[in-house]
Amino acid sequence: MKHITKLIIGLITIALVGYSKSEAQISSVEIITPSLITGNGRFTSASLEVIIGQKDSTERDAESYFEQGFKHYSKGEYEEAIADFSQAIQLNPKFALGYLVRGLVYSDQGAYQKAIPDYNQAIELNPKLAKAYVVRGIVYDNLGDKEKALADLSQGIRLDPEDATAYYSRGIIYNDLGEDEKALADYNQAIQLNPKYAKAYNNRGEIYHEQGEYKKALADYNESIRLNNPQLWLPYNNRGLIYDDLEEYEKALADFNQAIQLNPQFAEAYSNRGLIYDDLGEYEKALPDYNQAIQLNPQYAKAYNNRGVIYGIQKAYQKAFADFNQAIKINPQYAGAYYNRGLTHKRNRNIEKASSDLKKAADLSKQQGNQQLYQRSLDELRKL
Repeated sequence: MKHITKLIIGLITIALVGYSKSEAQISSVEIITPSLITGNGRFTSASLEVIIGQKDSTERDAESYFEQGFKHYSKGEYEEAIADFSQAIQLNPKFALGYLVRGLVYSDQGAYQKAIPDYNQAIELNPKLAKAYVVRGIVYDNLGDKEKALADLSQGIRLDPEDATAYYSRGIIYNDLGEDEKALADYNQAIQLNPKYAKAYNNRGEIYHEQGEYKKALADYNESIRLNNPQLWLPYNNRGLIYDDLEEYEKALADFNQAIQLNPQFAEAYSNRGLIYDDLGEYEKALPDYNQAIQLNPQYAKAYNNRGVIYGIQKAYQKAFADFNQAIKINPQYAGAYYNRGLTHKRNRNIEKASSDLKKAADLSKQQGNQQLYQRSLDELRKL
C-alpha cells in the first residue's frame, strides 16, 4: 500500500498505498477540516460541535490533552500523541473524537487491530459520527475485507452525503472489484462535491482509459496535473500510457521522465518508459529501465515479463525463461507472460511446451476479457 497518515494543523490525511489499481498509487482521505481550529491554532468546543455534531469535550483538562496530542501528532511525535489522546479519553471516557483521532494515529503506524476498537468505540458513543465509519472502512479495506469496507463507507455516505472523500474511497474499492460503473458514479459524485479533487480526476481518468475513452481520460489527467495532485507522478504516468496507446512516443517519454523526476522510487514509470524504448527498438535503453523497476519492486511481475521479451529478442533465452517464470510465479494469472513464454518455446522448437503455454494464455485471456490477446494466442496455436 506502505500506509502513512499525516496530520497537518486542522487536517488529518490518511495515505493508503495499494488502494487503487496503479501499482504505486497513494490515495488520501481528509478527515477533519481546518474549521476545527481557531486563528490561534487552538480547538474550541464550539468548533468541535459544528464539525462533529456533538459535545464531546466537556472537561477542560481533556480538551487540553487533546490539543496537546494534536500538536504532537502534527510533528510526527506519535507516541506522545497517543499518550495525550489516551489521557484525554481517561478524563472523559465519552470523548468520541478522542477515540477517533487516537485510532488515526494507530492507523498511521499500521496498528490496525488497535485502530479498529477505537473507531468502534467512537461509533458506539456517537452512531452518527460519519467520519468514524469512513476511516474504519478504509482500515477494513487495507485488511482485505472489502465487504465490511463497503458497508462502512456506504454508511458514512448515508450519514454525510456531502463527504466527497467517502465517495472517492468507495469508488476505489468498486474499481478494485471490477465494478467500474459504480466506481465511475462515485468519482463523478466526489468531483461534483469537490471540483478541485485532483486525485478523483486521476482515478476517473484510469477508468475512462480502460474503457478506451482516450479523450475523456486525457482531459481528466490534464485536470489532475493542473490541480497539482499531491501524487503528481501518477497523472503524468497515466497520461504517458495514453500517449503510448496513441503512438505519440515523444510525449509519452516526456511524461514518464517527469513522473520519474517527481518520484524516483516509482517503479511503474521505469517499466513504462522501458516499453516506449522497446517500441522504438532502443533495447539498450529499455533494459536498464526494467532492471531499475525490478530493483525498486522485486514483486513487479510486469517488469519481469517485459525484460524477458527483451532477452528473447536478444536470443538470451535462458534469461528470458527465467524472467517469464518469475512473472508467472508472482502472478499465476498473468496471461501475457504465458503467451511470451510460449513464443520463446516456439523459437526454441519446443512445440509441446509452446502449445501448453499458448493454450494457457488463451484460456486466461478469455476469462479476463482480453479479446486481443485471446485472438493472438489462438493464431499462434494454429501456426504450430
